[in-house]
Amino acid sequence: MTTVRLLLVEDSDFLGTQLQDALRGYNFTVDVVSTARAAERHVAQRGVDCVVTNYDLPDETGIKLARNLPDSLPILLLTTTKLESIASEALDAGVTDFVHKDNIVGKMNIVANRVSVAVRAGRQ
Repeated sequence: MTTVRLLLVEDSDFLGTQLQDALRGYNFTVDVVSTARAAERHVAQRGVDCVVTNYDLPDETGIKLARNLPDSLPILLLTTTKLESIASEALDAGVTDFVHKDNIVGKMNIVANRVSVAVRAGRQ
């Protein structure tokens, strides 16, 4: 089985570390950056299998980031925003799935499953 390479885009150092540690427990390789620009550079230079991004980033939204990434790249959007207000725009931008950030560290099995499903679907 190939190791899945994730890029986590999270501007909170604390939450980024918590999510990185939790996702590594599911045998993902996880790099963390804090801005959309850094994420774009990382994807272009190193490549990844999936991006998990916060909706609210310091330099733009996760939706705008999704528009600037390759269409074939699975993108999970972490958000505290009500999905009804952003879902259509996010899907149009190429977001694959959504995860609400309430108690996100306690929901790592859900995040890990959604990453796995998105990556498998993208490889087919």
